[in-house]
Amino acid sequence: MDVIEHLPDPGIMLQRMHSVLRVGGKAIIGTPLFINRDLVSPYHVREFNVDELTTLVQGYFCDLQVALLPERRLDGIVYQNNFCENLTLEVGLANVSSEELKNAFTALHSRPLV
Repeated sequence: MDVIEHLPDPGIMLQRMHSVLRVGGKAIIGTPLFINRDLVSPYHVREFNVDELTTLVQGYFCDLQVALLPERRLDGIVYQNNFCENLTLEVGLANVSSEELKNAFTALHSRPLV
C-alpha cells in the first residue's frame, strides 16, 4: 500500500488490513519519509518519520521489518533513505530478509529514479 500518507486516520486502514490478512499473510506499506515542510506533497495529510511509522504499524502487526529506499522529492533531489517500506508479518512466522522485501516491493511498485 502506498496510501498511508494520504489518510486522515491510517489506523482504520491498518485495522482493516489486519482483519483481512490470513495467518502468515504479508502487507507491504510504502511511504515517503518526512524531511521538512518544504518537501511535503500538498496531497499528503501527513508524512511520518521512521519511528512514528514503526510505532503506528506495530499497533496492528507484531512482526515488522523496515527497508529504506531512494526517493525523488519535490525539489528534484533523490534522497537515498527516504522511501520507507514496512513488511508486516503475523506472530511466529519466519523473518523475511531486507533483500526479499526490496524484491517484493520492486515487483509490486516500480518507481523510476531518473
